[in-house]
Amino acid sequence: MVSKNSKIAPARARSVVTVGLLVPGLALGLGAATGRASGSEDRAAVTVVEGLRDLQPSQTDALDGAKASLTIVEREESTYFALRLQNIERTDSTSVLGAHLHVGPCVAGNGVAAGAHYNDEAIHGDTTPSVSRDTEVWLDFRANAGGAAHALVTVPFTVVPGVRSVVVHALPTASDGTAGTRLACIPVVL
Repeated sequence: MVSKNSKIAPARARSVVTVGLLVPGLALGLGAATGRASGSEDRAAVTVVEGLRDLQPSQTDALDGAKASLTIVEREESTYFALRLQNIERTDSTSVLGAHLHVGPCVAGNGVAAGAHYNDEAIHGDTTPSVSRDTEVWLDFRANAGGAAHALVTVPFTVVPGVRSVVVHALPTASDGTAGTRLACIPVVL
């Protein structure tokens, strides 16, 4: 899913961060996915190998045993996110799961540790931030029959560095940003 704000701008001199389990072809395919030519000004990817961390270890769900990768590319006043998952247990193919960037760390068994959604307005001090695809990072996805899924989005802001996480929720994201129980997370350090 690509945001309505999917305009691609020239790269800034900040690094590209890839977090998660590297999916073959993701880094090579990034140029095609973002519409930029090879050899552009994006920096080399920093890769941390991690699997999804289970936030509901006492319950069985479709994400148990799943693997993910997250690529983040920051450019001028926008940020591109590519979330790829594999080994998702076969579920109803119409099921959509919500996924969002959160302000806190990814701690297995502790969904509360991830804190609230990363909201660009709130991060910059707005006490009544709006909740939308323009202020938060929403990466909803649907797994295919082979247990793979992906979400692509560009947001009109850059993420303030820190220890963050992408949390996968049990439901698709509603217009108010809610998406149900926190099932799993991916650590993100910017």
